[in-house]
Amino acid sequence: MKGCKSNEKKRIINWKITLNNNKKINIEMQVLNSNDWPERSLTYLCKAFDNLQEGQNYIDVMPAIHVGILDFTLFPEHPEFYARYAMKNIINNNIYSDKLLLNVLDLNQIQLATDEDIACGLHYWARLFKAKTWEELQMLASEYEIFEDITDTMRQALADKKTRMECEARERYERDRISLYHSGRREGRKEAIIKAIQMSHDYNVSKEATIQQLMEKYELSQAEATELVNLHWK
Repeated sequence: MKGCKSNEKKRIINWKITLNNNKKINIEMQVLNSNDWPERSLTYLCKAFDNLQEGQNYIDVMPAIHVGILDFTLFPEHPEFYARYAMKNIINNNIYSDKLLLNVLDLNQIQLATDEDIACGLHYWARLFKAKTWEELQMLASEYEIFEDITDTMRQALADKKTRMECEARERYERDRISLYHSGRREGRKEAIIKAIQMSHDYNVSKEATIQQLMEKYELSQAEATELVNLHWK
């Protein structure tokens, strides 16, 4: 299991898991809506699905599952607490393959949890992520025993001043980055890219993460993004 980081100082919740050596699972939590989640999640899913080793047959490819935990409603016209997406025939709903799956947990639609969601405890996890006070966490721990250890771990982590400052800095960075991306449509593409690079530098985001963001947001090749980052990294 791998926990991904944007750099050594800024942590994001993004796990890549190989389950029982026969399934790839990518779990990512996204707080701010950058209006690109379908494309972003599909990119992660396809990368996870490309898992064949040299000499293996296509039939041996491991299933890939992407789970997005979102603090915003992806499709406001179709709100759903826990949505499951698969490749299927759009006419008769016949499943093309069950090896490529997308799941979305909407933390703002807990009230829409089904009996199945409640039975497996999924709505408890959503309430944990949405809890804003220690009282709420303690109430969850009293209802669901597994949360006792989790609550203690969270309390210890947030009690650390350094960890708390890192979380706050990461949140400010994400807000500024999204604001800058949208303002780039008004200010001009080149100027927006330069500002994005300089902001990444100021927030101690790694060059590698910055290059990846430029490739995704501005549809640059890796060579183009790398050249721009090296030129304006100051």
